Amino acid sequence: MSKPSYTRGRRVAATRLSLQDPSQYCGPIEPQTPLTLHERLLGGEMAKGLPALDLAITIMSLTEVGSTYPAKVRLAARRAAEAPSAKTAAALERALRRELDRSDLDQEQAIEMSRVADQLVAHQAAFGSAEANARMAARALNLAGLMLRDGRAAPVWLAIRSALLFAEDSTEELDLLNFVAEPRYPRLAMLNARVSNLSSELSIGTEAQELVEVDRAVLDGGVGADGTVDPADTEFLDNLIWKPKPGPTLVVLGRNALDHLPGSASSGSSNTSRGNTPRAEFQPLAGVALPLIHGIDVAAVRIALDREFPWLGDLTRKLLGDLVGGRYARFQRTLVVGRPGCGKTRYLRRLCTLCGIPSLVYNAAGVADAAFGGTSRQYSTGRGCVPLQLLQRTRTANPALIVDELEKAAVGRHNGSLVDTLTAMLEPEGSRAFFDPYIETEVDLSAVQYLATANATAGVAAPLLDRLRCVVVPDPRPQDLPAILATLLPEIRADRGQDEAWCPDLDPEEAALVAEAWGKGGSIRPLRRIVETLLSGREALAPRH
Repeated sequence: MSKPSYTRGRRVAATRLSLQDPSQYCGPIEPQTPLTLHERLLGGEMAKGLPALDLAITIMSLTEVGSTYPAKVRLAARRAAEAPSAKTAAALERALRRELDRSDLDQEQAIEMSRVADQLVAHQAAFGSAEANARMAARALNLAGLMLRDGRAAPVWLAIRSALLFAEDSTEELDLLNFVAEPRYPRLAMLNARVSNLSSELSIGTEAQELVEVDRAVLDGGVGADGTVDPADTEFLDNLIWKPKPGPTLVVLGRNALDHLPGSASSGSSNTSRGNTPRAEFQPLAGVALPLIHGIDVAAVRIALDREFPWLGDLTRKLLGDLVGGRYARFQRTLVVGRPGCGKTRYLRRLCTLCGIPSLVYNAAGVADAAFGGTSRQYSTGRGCVPLQLLQRTRTANPALIVDELEKAAVGRHNGSLVDTLTAMLEPEGSRAFFDPYIETEVDLSAVQYLATANATAGVAAPLLDRLRCVVVPDPRPQDLPAILATLLPEIRADRGQDEAWCPDLDPEEAALVAEAWGKGGSIRPLRRIVETLLSGREALAPRH
């Protein structure tokens, strides 16, 4: 007999709460003292986020003056306390496990030594040991299996998510000198989408297995001698048939929203003509549930962005963190502030591309009217607002609008104001029912995502600053040069209409010349000019045949 429906609902609710506040399973987000191994396997942090401090507190009982623990254990513990690392923690673990085999060991000491030995695996993983991370991943998966048998859905999710993170860190051994401890919770949150996809695939497999069982029952004659199915089982069998779940959608324009406009509704339904009236132009959107982009693998996107834009890591964490746990992709409305040429606009374009979110860059520099919010159909040049045009073009309800050079928008109001229009659109209530003057009705723009760039906040209007999260980003650094060249050279080839055979990558000597000319880093624009000059010199010196 299947479980009551409310049981599943409560389990889903419990899992949701565990993702919002996992502390009930894996301890405080910022613990002041070491957590248990069980809590660490579910994603718990080190004490104050510092593996060295956590290690020192964990092994304190082994290093106290007058300790009666075996001499080899005390010596290894002192070394680990004086020079905390994956290597010294591993040496202490080996010493503890060897001494645990002694038959004359005090029982209380044996329990404490066993507990510390298990904890040391977590410390080695935190210090960057690939082997220890693999061991922790295996333990987390084993714990997930144990809790799965008990029907505990919430901690199972946390254990699988933690196992994925440990497995991700087990790919290569990290040098202690280059390793920087990073908080686990932001990284764990970025794995929610991956675990969700895994869960979805497993549920499909479960349903398929149930169908296999039904097939076996049919072959065994379990549905009746004549092959008929008991009517009472019809609903059960219907539920076993897998049906793809529709993704989230949004109706941005009501079915009858354009009926007040002149012209025929059918004149806008042709795929070969846009028609010549506002009604004909936007009728294809009326009453249509547009899909909302969702299910983004934020972990994969983060890896790609960190590889291409390593100097913008903080911005990447903030923006991708916005996508975690939501029903559909939605960045918080954000203003990226940085000096000219630091890669702001290029980054935002790339972010949207990697996430599969359609985007449009709208340059605000010098805009001195309110055309962004649409213009009346009484004028021969009447147009729908820019977000509505983007919805029509992309056929998705949550595309991204990148408003570039926001501080350079004109402040006058003689022909309307971009600032005033954006202020209305950035308000939740205003965006849900934005009145478009071209089609003279309300449009739901609530899912449209707004990202903006500026060189400084000084020129940005106060109402916009109040509605946008402001993130200040740094300039590219000299160590970021290889990452920039990896994307800059393909762009230059594309602009020149050349392939890699005619325009190969820079050799080490050429890269060194570029690095010397670029100096301490900074704007990418002069860097591009340096590279183009070098390539031109390369072509001029090339042998002619």
